Amino acid sequence: MRKRTKYIAAAVAATAGLFAAFTFSAADTFLVCEGAVETEGAPPAEDKAYLWLSEYRWWANLWSDSQGYATVRFDKAPFQLYFDGLRRVGEGGQARYTLLRGDQPAGDFRAEDNTILISVPNQASSFTGRCSAQAPANSRASRSYGR
Repeated sequence: MRKRTKYIAAAVAATAGLFAAFTFSAADTFLVCEGAVETEGAPPAEDKAYLWLSEYRWWANLWSDSQGYATVRFDKAPFQLYFDGLRRVGEGGQARYTLLRGDQPAGDFRAEDNTILISVPNQASSFTGRCSAQAPANSRASRSYGR
């Protein structure tokens, strides 16, 4: 009976450890970006983008090739974007993040001057703007980006 209790305790501890590793394996940054959407054949339209960067912690690289992921929602543009890859070069205020869709670069955020450029190939559009960090109005799980 005592041996069985040890196995159960070890299984519970391992499950709790894995849960903690997966739950706390990303550091989130929420940015609000003022800028414009430029669509081919139309004048630039002012818009606001909400960028959510989720940067994986070092141990997540044990099971992922990416350094994180990102999501962008716009106030006026009729689309929302998900980037399944994130590549960071540099540290802190000098960091530059490349937003990836598959292995293809689709966006760029530079922490040095807080600028963003996102291309939307299927919409023949791009968004450029200047961002500022903000706390999201709702919980991490809801991902409603302040709406």
